[in-house]
Amino acid sequence: MEIETFINNYKEAFCETVELPIVFWYSDTAIANTEKIGGCFFKGMKTVREGNALGLSVDNIGCGGGKFYTGFTDMPEHVPNFVSLKEKYKKTPEMMLDFAQKLGVSRTEKKMIIRMMSYNLKNGAFVGANFIKKISFISCIIR
Repeated sequence: MEIETFINNYKEAFCETVELPIVFWYSDTAIANTEKIGGCFFKGMKTVREGNALGLSVDNIGCGGGKFYTGFTDMPEHVPNFVSLKEKYKKTPEMMLDFAQKLGVSRTEKKMIIRMMSYNLKNGAFVGANFIKKISFISCIIR
């Protein structure tokens, strides 16, 4: 699907004011010079929302879980305890391990994962999209 077709269909389905999704794909070529992000790589999403690309790699993701979920490493030993006992996303480390196993995260051979706003794409060659809810999105739906 051409990117313009996707954007038109998306806005028709969710309204003109909804923020477009962030798209991502894996690559061996960096298109953005991204400094190391301490902690969760979602801290870098502001850069993406401002219309810039974000190039993530094993070298600039500061979070062990982020490196795992993006496919750059195996799950670090501390992640199940951290996710359950510190972040409280899962009640127990065992529940975290079960969840991760069901996700089936596969390792990537690529060096980078690139994230950018969908309107910046030159073609439709992306593998996924992140949809992050905002108040304007919710108000658009209930009008």
